[in-house]
Amino acid sequence: AVVSTQSTGEQVCDSDCRLQNKRSIELVCSEENYIRLNQEDGAQTNITSEDIAKHVLNGNSLVSDTACDKRDSSTKSMFMTDITAEGNFKGLYRPSIDAVLDPIQDVDTRRRRKRDAEITLGISNPVTCID
Repeated sequence: AVVSTQSTGEQVCDSDCRLQNKRSIELVCSEENYIRLNQEDGAQTNITSEDIAKHVLNGNSLVSDTACDKRDSSTKSMFMTDITAEGNFKGLYRPSIDAVLDPIQDVDTRRRRKRDAEITLGISNPVTCID
């Protein structure tokens, strides 16, 4: 996958990179919905419905009965944005596990690590086109 620091979509993350990004964060529709983080090395980290409801903005909607059509362990891709120090949005590609987990963890257990280069991979002020 081609990854660059340029600001255009294809230069930042080519089609292989976008496919990997589509699978990196998933909502798993099961008896209790949860978020699964898929790392490139095949490792997986799950975020429980309790942590989602408690720490994710509008998290209750992810664990509600209406979030999924079926409770059959099917998955839905999720995407992540970051807000820069200037207050701009940044659409992230393949965010690090720590970048996803840090905002979700309890304040007393939250790891306040300096964000690594992986979190900076993205496009400032992304726009989604709907056909």
